[in-house]
Amino acid sequence: MKTINASKTKLSHSIRFAPSSLGAGASTMIGDPPNIIIGSMLDQYVSFVDFIANLMPAIIISSLFCLVYFRWHYKEIFDHPQIEVDYSLLRKKYYITKPVLFAKRCGLSV
Repeated sequence: MKTINASKTKLSHSIRFAPSSLGAGASTMIGDPPNIIIGSMLDQYVSFVDFIANLMPAIIISSLFCLVYFRWHYKEIFDHPQIEVDYSLLRKKYYITKPVLFAKRCGLSV
């Protein structure tokens, strides 16, 4: 028997990854429409890497703040009790019926 954390829900993953993806878009010159406009106006003065280097500290600080806030605000989602899962029963119930098709879908060549 393995124990897994019940907080592995779609909402908890969305809460964890949303600030990072928004920050990645906001930190690049082509990530957001306002950045495209600013980048096209300043392309003679600021390179792509300079743009990222200047915005990255603010993005990191705001992402850390968001993660701490989401952890505090949604603590009932993140702090669920542990659930015991018997993987052998799951393997018996949800077995692979067509291994060749499964391998093709996974991108493996048989």
